[in-house]
This record gives sequence, C-alpha cells and structure tokens, in this order.
Amino acid sequence: MWSAGLTTWQKRGFTRQYLKATPWEDKAIYEKTSPIAAINQATTPTQIQHGELDARVPISDAHELYRGFQDRKVPLRLIIYKGFGHGITKPKERLAAIWHNWQWFAKYIWGEEITIPVEK
Repeated sequence: MWSAGLTTWQKRGFTRQYLKATPWEDKAIYEKTSPIAAINQATTPTQIQHGELDARVPISDAHELYRGFQDRKVPLRLIIYKGFGHGITKPKERLAAIWHNWQWFAKYIWGEEITIPVEK
C-alpha cells in the first residue's frame, strides 16, 4: 500500500523526520498519512500538480496516486512541472500553475470551460 512511501523514506530523510518514525517502527502513521490509503473513498475530481524533481515527494508518488484515481474512475488531471522541485519558483511557471488551477476550478465548481492563453 505504501510502497512509494518506502521509496520516499529510503531516498529522502524528510518523511522519516516529519513522521518521527520509519515504516517498520510505526506502520500505522504511514498508513494514516498516506493519500493512497483512502483511495477507495475518492470521488472528488482531482488535479495533481507535481514538480518533476521534487526531493520531498518523489514523482513516483504522484503517478501512484494518479493511477489510483484512474482505477476509481475519478475525473483527474496530472500536471508535471519540468525542472522544478517541491515548489514552482519561476514567474512564468507560477502563472501556468495559476491558470491550470483556474481552469480546473472553473470546470468542476462553476461549470465553465476556460481556455488557457497560449503564446505564439
């Protein structure tokens, strides 16, 4: 269930530091905090935004979560921001993330279709 969590722990110290335990010391805290653990209850349209080079949450976690939502047939979109880590730090890409959020919320909250402007 938390195979990506093991990979996270092995590659990065952040998860162990944050949860104050390893998966073999406290399996319950990893299961309690893992988004994939409750995937069977997922119904809300979900957009996953992820930095390709994220050192805190490996990209494999985003793909695992994406696959779980797909299997549940939950409307979703996965956006990978190339060259970025845990945060989007450049203005152009931040604007793109804002546009992606606006487009997603417009569709699933207000029932509107919004086209993202594209430079030519």
